Amino acid sequence: MRSRNALDLQREREGSLGVIGLSPAYGLSLSDFGTRFVFRNLLDEEVEPDEAVIFHVGHTIYGLTLETWMSFSDRPGEVYE
Repeated sequence: MRSRNALDLQREREGSLGVIGLSPAYGLSLSDFGTRFVFRNLLDEEVEPDEAVIFHVGHTIYGLTLETWMSFSDRPGEVYE
């Protein structure tokens, strides 16, 4: 079993902060794709402004949730150490 030093923890923290910044961008890019391509071209629908806000917020929450799940799934055995 390897002990963790301060440098390992700092790298992990910096990596987590980078992913936290990317996760809302990922969610918003999905929602932007959905409103511009899927709704307009595939479904032939137009999204109302209030519906678009809910759509974008939902995808941003999805991106943050995905980031949280992925960050915890990297270290499954450390909970009990």
